[in-house]
Amino acid sequence: MAIHMVSELMEVEVTLIFSLDEENNKLKLVAYEG
Repeated sequence: MAIHMVSELMEVEVTLIFSLDEENNKLKLVAYEG
């Protein structure tokens, strides 16, 4: 049970990091084009 919760938390963290990275890439593109 605990292991399952840990893996779910890690998934959430990875998703958060990934979406933050996506936002950063968009900002870089906008800054580059601007």
